[in-house]
Amino acid sequence: MLDKLKTDILTHLETICTQMGARPIGSPANHLAAAYIKHIFQGAGLEIEEQPFDCMDWTDEQTILKQNGEILPARANAFSISCDIYAPATAVCTIKELEEADTTGKICIMYGELTSEGIVPKNWRIINPDRDKKINALIEEKKPEAIITVNPQKYTFTRI
Repeated sequence: MLDKLKTDILTHLETICTQMGARPIGSPANHLAAAYIKHIFQGAGLEIEEQPFDCMDWTDEQTILKQNGEILPARANAFSISCDIYAPATAVCTIKELEEADTTGKICIMYGELTSEGIVPKNWRIINPDRDKKINALIEEKKPEAIITVNPQKYTFTRI
């Protein structure tokens, strides 16, 4: 019984994560995942209550990051505003480095400890850890021209 449950859960995760891919809020893939989950829950005999709400969809039409003419792999963060920026860059790895860096009018490249986990958006209602409040306050105070976050991990789904 437990093996079947484990197999079923992994199958559903693989379907949602691998076959549907990224599911930004409001996107067609997000709606497809919600319909899939609803179907699975109803199939298990659960009663479903939906709470629909309006949500804009955001599409990354093109993301290009160049350094010295070389195109680097990059993805825009959901709901990023369009920009075309040429500026010097400063890289920071820790909150202390961000505190000490001169980022005004520069592209702030955040990596390492700063991007080892996601940064909760400013004023997020559900959860807003002190670490993230500090990072967001520093970004506002230091007024970088743009921010690039580096996360070298590639997330893949592996069936166990």
